[in-house]
Amino acid sequence: MLSLIIALVIAFFVGFPFGLIVSQAKGVDIKKEGSGNAGATNIWRTFGAQWGILVFLIDAAKACLVVTVVYGVVAPDAFGYLLPEFGERSPDMLSVFLGGAVVLGNVFSPELFDKRGGKAVATSAGVMFGIHPGILLIGLGIFGIVLFVSRMVSAASLIAALSVVALAFFEYGSEPLFYFTVGVVAVIVIRHIPNLNRMKNGDEHKI
Repeated sequence: MLSLIIALVIAFFVGFPFGLIVSQAKGVDIKKEGSGNAGATNIWRTFGAQWGILVFLIDAAKACLVVTVVYGVVAPDAFGYLLPEFGERSPDMLSVFLGGAVVLGNVFSPELFDKRGGKAVATSAGVMFGIHPGILLIGLGIFGIVLFVSRMVSAASLIAALSVVALAFFEYGSEPLFYFTVGVVAVIVIRHIPNLNRMKNGDEHKI
């Protein structure tokens, strides 16, 4: 049980948005720039494409490590022993616990309780890549197509996220990982409400 608790705490803090570290290193309060968000898109707008891409890749890589390396430390059979009610679903539920912790860490890190953390897109992508890379790659392809057509990162992120839900349903059915995917996408949609409002008004940022 102690190992599980430590793993969840580690997962939460690993979710800390790398964009905040970049902005602090550059002497800029990212919460006062652009959308005020510490995610890759606002870092891109504020510091340039190379920094935005770097933030996306690092946030995604950290999340992927959580559901692979940390998952291996807290073995699924040990998780099932600690929480036997999950039975044969222990491997899936362990992924849900760890993935959920890292996503929440990205959105609600201790220094970001004003809700200006990331929007969980890169982190969720990393979690999905660790769990099912095939679904993530298809989602990235959809992201690229929508971004090319609309030039709006927010629209591409939302449509790609919703497509991942559909793909997860066909892959997992009513299994825990499907409901986890729905939960993560719900977080992404909620974090994009300001973007949806700007899209409705026709003044959403474009690249």
